[in-house]
Amino acid sequence: MALAQASTDDAVLKHRELERAYADIRQQHAFCETEHASLLALNERLAQVNAATAELMAELEEKNEDLRQMNAALAAANAESVQLMAELEEKNDALGEMNRSLAAANAASVELMVELEERNGDLQLTNRELARANAHAAELMAVVELKNEEIHTLNAHLSQANARAADLIAERELHNDALEALNARLSVEIVERQRMEDALRQRTADLEASNEDLDAFSHSVAHDLRGPLGIVLGYAQIIESDVAAMPEAVLKKSLSSITKTAKKMISIIDSLMLLASVRYADAENEPVELADTVREALDRLDMMVADYNGEIVLAESWPEALGNAAWIEEVWVNYLSNALKYGGRPPRVELGANSQDDGTIRCWVRDNGHGLTPAEQESLFVPFVRLEQVDVDGHGLGLSIVRRIVEKMGWQVGLESEVGCGSVFSFTLQEHLPGA
Repeated sequence: MALAQASTDDAVLKHRELERAYADIRQQHAFCETEHASLLALNERLAQVNAATAELMAELEEKNEDLRQMNAALAAANAESVQLMAELEEKNDALGEMNRSLAAANAASVELMVELEERNGDLQLTNRELARANAHAAELMAVVELKNEEIHTLNAHLSQANARAADLIAERELHNDALEALNARLSVEIVERQRMEDALRQRTADLEASNEDLDAFSHSVAHDLRGPLGIVLGYAQIIESDVAAMPEAVLKKSLSSITKTAKKMISIIDSLMLLASVRYADAENEPVELADTVREALDRLDMMVADYNGEIVLAESWPEALGNAAWIEEVWVNYLSNALKYGGRPPRVELGANSQDDGTIRCWVRDNGHGLTPAEQESLFVPFVRLEQVDVDGHGLGLSIVRRIVEKMGWQVGLESEVGCGSVFSFTLQEHLPGA
């Protein structure tokens, strides 16, 4: 009767632990809702950044249009300057021609003066010719003055055109500076937008992972814990209703079943806790003796090996790895228990670890089981999937724990299997080379 009461108390305690697990689910659900609100805020901020980017692009387009107009004005001013220079060249050519005519007139005046001295008799005719020459020279000088005035006017126009061109160039430089500032602001906004998008993607991935964990936990509670709990309660009710008339052998068998089922529930809860804790724990890599982790795993499974009458074959030498010793031991435990459950009858399990050329270690467990089809291989390493080849107790969490632990340490799990030839489950680690 005391044993029955103890088992019933133990079942009640497990029921309370289950209620606490449900409370944890509600807390995680509240956390997901908070994260969802944060995600909405990030989306709103992203929309604001997009609006600001659109405004900057419109302002940039307006500045580019102003720059195009100034370039057109500058091109017109340059064309006007070229035309004024051409006109100035033409005026200079005309002035040169006039200067040559003046020189010729002066020469003629000199000749007339000489002829005047030689021909005093023809003084009246010479004076008239000299007057005409002087008048012509005066006309030429007037023309030269007009041309000089035109040249001064052209030079003034050219100076104005040059000043206008300089103003346009200065204004264009100002707009270029403004354009560069806008481009810099746009680059900063683009970088900020990219950072926010990366944060949004990471937050979404974290939420999806958390939702997967919640779904997995709910699945386990609904299916894997409900069944054993029903068994415990059923035996407890039978014992409670008729314990006095129950034969001792039946009572012991019922209590044994309750104990065995309760241990299974504890194993499921421990696996769930490990599966959840690995995601948030820090992966601290340190030198690990693989031989020690294998020995610890076998010590934990000593009774299971005996129950299955299993044969364990170990490698003669083991390399040293970098990783978390407790996690690596957990991987060995899950691989070994999986090989014992699904291996041959009796099971023969081989363990080893080989150094690879790329500085990694391939750790492996080979069983003598029936082997797996490609479809069965695809379903492994996923929570709550177990094979149905033989009738064994299992809850499908082992390989999922292996995958999460190994990927948390930055490496990969592997599987090689063929129907009728057994299976080889493996995982990789970083090799520790002292002095490297």
